Amino acid sequence: MRLLQKIELFKRMDDMIQHKSTGSPIAFAKRLGICESTMYNHLKELKELGAPIKYDKSRLSYYYKTQTTFICEFRFEVSSDDG
Repeated sequence: MRLLQKIELFKRMDDMIQHKSTGSPIAFAKRLGICESTMYNHLKELKELGAPIKYDKSRLSYYYKTQTTFICEFRFEVSSDDG
């Protein structure tokens, strides 16, 4: 998966998690258009980046344990040196 595609996928995942509207793991994966094992791998990556993602069995949805903001940023710093 290309980097920009993965970022867009993470944004979609974040939006659904923020709104507690993921559904069950199977439904979440289906809504994302990926297989369940891939969805679990992506959740693991987000958790490794610090996202406090939990699953609520009664609501059948993933959620953030604490208030969370997904920020992805690329920056280039150009030095004034020509050499």
